[in-house]
Amino acid sequence: EFLSESENGQHKLNMMLSKGELLSTLLTKEKANGIQAKVATAKEDWKNFHSNLHQKESALENLKIQMKDFEVSAEPVQDWLSKTEKMVHESSNRLYDLPAKRREQQKLQSVLEEIHCYEPQLNRLKEKAQQLWEGQAASKSFMHRVSQLSSQYLALSNLTKEKVSRMDRIAAEHNQFSLGIKELQDWMTDAIHTLDSYCHPTSDKSVLDSRMLKLEALLSVKQEKEIQMKMVVTRGESVLQNTSPEGIPAIQQQLQSVKDMWAALLSAGIRCKSQLEGALSKWTSYQDDVRQFSSWMDGVEAALHESERQYAELREKTTALGKAK
Repeated sequence: EFLSESENGQHKLNMMLSKGELLSTLLTKEKANGIQAKVATAKEDWKNFHSNLHQKESALENLKIQMKDFEVSAEPVQDWLSKTEKMVHESSNRLYDLPAKRREQQKLQSVLEEIHCYEPQLNRLKEKAQQLWEGQAASKSFMHRVSQLSSQYLALSNLTKEKVSRMDRIAAEHNQFSLGIKELQDWMTDAIHTLDSYCHPTSDKSVLDSRMLKLEALLSVKQEKEIQMKMVVTRGESVLQNTSPEGIPAIQQQLQSVKDMWAALLSAGIRCKSQLEGALSKWTSYQDDVRQFSSWMDGVEAALHESERQYAELREKTTALGKAK
């Protein structure tokens, strides 16, 4: 506005200069010198004033550039912070299964690295805001804006670190659950198959005795596996709490499957032991019968031998008696 009036001011200055020159020709030399001095001062003041206006204009233009540069730099940071914060908050909504949890784990780790990369950009914004403030060319609004961005950045960094730590634990727990349940199911599959094989008919008592010893060993291992079974179920219930609703039915099905398989194992163990004990009992009864029969046969043979001896003696006596007559 001042610069737009500079032409009018220059016109007034020129009029003053003309009048000063006119008065100088009409007045005494001493007064004329005084007027000329005032005219020279006015010309110098006008020159300085006009120069200051241009300097102010240049400074304001530079300030506008700095302010625009600040806004251009701050806007993407603000958008990135808002977008990233939303994504980090929503990461807990996509935990359908173990692969999904691992994907979120990797995403959060990438976000944490990206946050670290944005730190220099935020520091440059702080420097720009500080320069605007120290030059007293702008209000504290830029410093306040940077302070807000810094607070939001720090909160996002802390939230992401917490999420990464939690996701690491969630993924590790789900992985342990998957490995544990697979190991237990594989063992139960083999154990049930083994128990079924022990129930196959055999006429060899040594085979039955061997099977009974192996069954006792398997049942002893079963006690250890029962502890593992309880740990798998407990871990599975914890995994359920950290799984999105869409993935819960699959985990529940896994837990029910391993429980049903465990019940089938217990049933197979009881059935197998009962059959082996029954077969061994029949073998014992059979051996008792054989021993009793053998004892009876021995008695019969002894009685027959005694009868034959007595008959031989009687025959000899009869022959001797016949000869005596």
